Amino acid sequence: MRTDLHSFKRARAASRDEQAVWMRFIRTCKRNKTLRYIFIIILLLFVIFYIWADCSLKDLDEVGNAFNILNTFFTALAFIGLIVTILLQRKDLALQREELKLQREEMKRQCEEQKRQANEFEAQNRLMRIQQFESFFFKQLEYLNYLSKNVRINGNSGVDIFNEIIDNVRDCLKIIRYPDLSKSLLSNNLTERNEINKKWRSFECNGNDLLAWSNKFYFLTHYVDEIDFLNEKEKYLYFMTIMDNFSDRQKFLLQIMGQISSDKLQHKIEEKLRKDGYFHMHPELIFGEECEKNKRIFEKSIGLGSNWGHAIFAIIDAEKSSESMGK
Repeated sequence: MRTDLHSFKRARAASRDEQAVWMRFIRTCKRNKTLRYIFIIILLLFVIFYIWADCSLKDLDEVGNAFNILNTFFTALAFIGLIVTILLQRKDLALQREELKLQREEMKRQCEEQKRQANEFEAQNRLMRIQQFESFFFKQLEYLNYLSKNVRINGNSGVDIFNEIIDNVRDCLKIIRYPDLSKSLLSNNLTERNEINKKWRSFECNGNDLLAWSNKFYFLTHYVDEIDFLNEKEKYLYFMTIMDNFSDRQKFLLQIMGQISSDKLQHKIEEKLRKDGYFHMHPELIFGEECEKNKRIFEKSIGLGSNWGHAIFAIIDAEKSSESMGK
């Protein structure tokens, strides 16, 4: 009884498998017109052959020979079907390759479009940053010009005031550069000593204003130099915009202020501006052959005021003694 039940289950499962195979075959035929037509033609040929064989052939050998012919025919049809299948697969592969090609082209166009949008966004972002930079830059430049006009002597301001300050500084630098000659000149001439003290006081009295003006100049040039979204040509234009606001003597004074500044960053900026041609005076042309020593003397003498003509030589002698001890 149990054996019969197992046999029944196996038979029913086999029947279900056959039904599934036939259902898949029918669905395939519905989707593929060519396969459907081939199946119908083969079915018709089989029916025609069966009717012909049943009506015309009486001998079993003749029936067997007829079926051999039919087998050959179906084998040929199977071979033809194989060729048709290969051709159809080839066509499908060609269509797939064409579709993949179109997909690659579409992806390429999308990548180019994304790149174009990214470049456009970057350009817009750069333009916005330049606008923000220029707004700040021209405000600072305006303030720099204000500080320049704030440098006054006896209530007067302008280029002539800077010319007077530069002449005074140069005369004082001569004392530092040629101390032996200057010492004999000033020690015997009280009028000359008072005159040089007056010139030094004229420079020192404007020290705070000159320092604010100089610090703003070096801040602005450093700010332009550090901007990462400007190329060298654009930075050159902004540097020239700054420099065009000053006369050669004002540039000379800015160069001196940068060299004697206590801020090492200003030393580097002054050196860069000099190497790039915005400043024209080499330090040795300003402070002499003993450039570093004379710069130290100049820095130490700031604050002497009306005693400058008396105390400067003591500073010079102290610097010489320091150098001798160092050697």
